[in-house]
Amino acid sequence: ERNAYFGYIFQNYYLLPEHSVAYNVYLGMHSLPLSKKEKMQRVRVALEKVDMYRYRKRPVGQLSGGQQQRIAIARAIAKSPKVIFADEPTGNLDEANTMNICSILKKLSKDSLVVMVTHEERIARFFADRIIKIEDGRITDDVTEWNRGVMHGGVKGAVYSEEYAESRAEGDGVSLRLLTQEGAPPISLTVIREKDRIIIKTDDRRVVLCSETATPPTLIEGKRPVMTEDSFAGKEEESLFPAPSKDPHAQKGKGLGIRFLLREAKSLVSSRRLGKVGMLVFVVLLSAMLSLSVADIITLSHVNPENFIKTDSHVLELEFLRGEDLPREVWSLSPYIDTYMQSLKEAVPDFDYVTNSGGGRYYIYKDDTVPQLGELSMKMQFLNYTHISRLDPSALILGRMPQRSDEIVVDRWLLDTYLSDSGILQNIIPSRDYFLGKQLVSSSKSTFSPTIVGICDSGEPAMYLSTEALLSQTPSGIDLMRFSEFCAITGYDKLDTLAPDQCIVLADNAGMTYTVMVGKIRSFGQPSKNLMIMDAPVDVGHGITAKYVVADELVDEMYVNTLTNGAKTTFIWCADKEAVIRYLKNSMPDELEGMIEVRYTDHWAEAYAEYVAETSVKADSRTIVTAAVFLLSLVMLYLMQRSKINEHMDVVAVYRLLGIPKPNLLFVFAVESITVTLKYALPTVLLSWATVNLLSQAQAIDFFMIFPLSAAALTLLAILVIRLLFSMLPVLRLLYDPPAKLAAKHDF
Repeated sequence: ERNAYFGYIFQNYYLLPEHSVAYNVYLGMHSLPLSKKEKMQRVRVALEKVDMYRYRKRPVGQLSGGQQQRIAIARAIAKSPKVIFADEPTGNLDEANTMNICSILKKLSKDSLVVMVTHEERIARFFADRIIKIEDGRITDDVTEWNRGVMHGGVKGAVYSEEYAESRAEGDGVSLRLLTQEGAPPISLTVIREKDRIIIKTDDRRVVLCSETATPPTLIEGKRPVMTEDSFAGKEEESLFPAPSKDPHAQKGKGLGIRFLLREAKSLVSSRRLGKVGMLVFVVLLSAMLSLSVADIITLSHVNPENFIKTDSHVLELEFLRGEDLPREVWSLSPYIDTYMQSLKEAVPDFDYVTNSGGGRYYIYKDDTVPQLGELSMKMQFLNYTHISRLDPSALILGRMPQRSDEIVVDRWLLDTYLSDSGILQNIIPSRDYFLGKQLVSSSKSTFSPTIVGICDSGEPAMYLSTEALLSQTPSGIDLMRFSEFCAITGYDKLDTLAPDQCIVLADNAGMTYTVMVGKIRSFGQPSKNLMIMDAPVDVGHGITAKYVVADELVDEMYVNTLTNGAKTTFIWCADKEAVIRYLKNSMPDELEGMIEVRYTDHWAEAYAEYVAETSVKADSRTIVTAAVFLLSLVMLYLMQRSKINEHMDVVAVYRLLGIPKPNLLFVFAVESITVTLKYALPTVLLSWATVNLLSQAQAIDFFMIFPLSAAALTLLAILVIRLLFSMLPVLRLLYDPPAKLAAKHDF
């Protein structure tokens, strides 16, 4: 193969300027089956032959053109190839180095074919074994026999004393040494000697050259070096380099290993070329832009129910309308509604009746802990009343579960919503746990004032109450307490039991007039329930805020009757909402066909769909803008990457001319791309992630974005893929050209 049998000495050197002299020579042997030790030995010998070993650690870019030419020659001869192609190898060398290099090539020609292109016929006629002349691309002469003559060496432009006849003259303060070339005409000189200068006057038209110290023309004492054909005849010398080791361990140095390729990539990373700076700035800007764009899209696409949901996801609103077949004389739908709800209960039994939280009744928290501000209040509106039995105790995050009917649990969703509003009281309350133990009052005339004993995280904007507390917030607003609980709290023993048609009135809460109404009938609720007042105790205390005490079973009955009697609109809490909806859509008892029409509204689903639709429109518009900017960035990235690769054109050309395999080159540039991207994109993405999250958590700043760490990691991965892809495209475009065409097209 070409790498194993051919060596090249290029007119334009084709060296890696940022690498050392020794490394450039070492790189030329990448494909040879030699150990590292053998390669380093060859590097030493080759550099010594061209008198460049003392510069072995110096970067090539710091050397002169002639020195670089000698390194290129050393790189070629270190391979000890079968054929050496030399393109003007002595064009930038002085006479001494020209003689030295040509002598080395002459010596190598004993074992290798040396093909040298030169315009110096004297060199060709002395060193060559065969001369082929080419003019205008055509062979004009091909000779193998000629009078070789002699080869004069020495320093170019120097004067050698023994080539001249010497005479001397002594005078008054003057010592003259005259060197005369054979056949030269006489000279007439006037010499003026001054303190600080010497003036020589001549009428001769020949050029007069003067010198100081070592400034040309240089006078060298002795004879000019001369080489003859006999200089090479009859000499049987050993080769410059020994044969490759037969030790099988020597094979480990063959080709380009991972460590070698990583070193090449490292050299590209550490390069200080101008295009690299622009690329790094662009990588940082691209990383920051992508990070913020991803965070913005995630924020817009993120559905946070707390931003728009005001209803428990389990609640449905049922509306009952007159059917087409219902007789006009029938004005009440209550019997039909009761029948339908009974059939629903049989089909899907697990649901509760709940009061309409938007019916104008709500709780108020009042606070007078700061006397200077007076009594401050906070409205707790737009909440959902849910029975306490529906709360999973594991969802409790603060406090405890209720032990009395006038104790409740509030979801942290509601408290956070109230605290996020502007107001003096909101600024005083430090956190949600401040509400534990606080008592609420109703916005209506109800005296039932529940105490918050627990805070939960159920995922619903709900307040969890007992049946008694729920009943107090119905349109009838009846403040009841079960007889068993009343006795347990107060130790009441005047009555052993209460019948379903009896009650006890707590005069402290209902009014002192009830103390004289014992034994009389009192009407409660809607529909009305007539109960006999059995007692009206005073100073009951124990924090009881209910007005009436009734039989235990009567509380649940009155709660359901209050919500369902004559109501054309009913709210239910469904354990399995989808099952209820399927029944509402597809089932109707036969006896009710045409009598009534049932419609349902899922307020939670409607709010969710509306919000998602709005955010989708915003996200789509942002996505379009981001995509446009991103595509423009990709175009800029490609152009900048191509410009950067063009800056490394010399490196690519050298690699290809030296026969470095394409996959190896792709690996080198891929590692360089990944390393640079990680070096600058990783901190940029992490800084963007930290900044977004810190600003979003800062309460004093109105800023909110969502940028999870997983999204940051995916953003970094996307940047890596994009950067790698657009780094490889220009490289692939270059590697598509053959090495010779690449060197000719992108000469440097």
